[in-house]
Amino acid sequence: MDKKIIINNKEVNLDTIKVDGVHHWDYPEFSDAFVSFATFVDGKTLSPRQLDIITDNYPELINDLAHQINT
Repeated sequence: MDKKIIINNKEVNLDTIKVDGVHHWDYPEFSDAFVSFATFVDGKTLSPRQLDIITDNYPELINDLAHQINT
């Protein structure tokens, strides 16, 4: 991924983002999908609120990741 996600002046390691709430019957919207885990590039785990920020502000990314899980 070319995009960077910065939260509280710290870059999120996009390779660590895990998405849950992906249901085959919700294809292709995956409206229940959400970020359940991620780390910053320094290895620190994001808080639940920080995970919500990714879910709320990057819906296209969440949908893309949900499609990867569902295929």
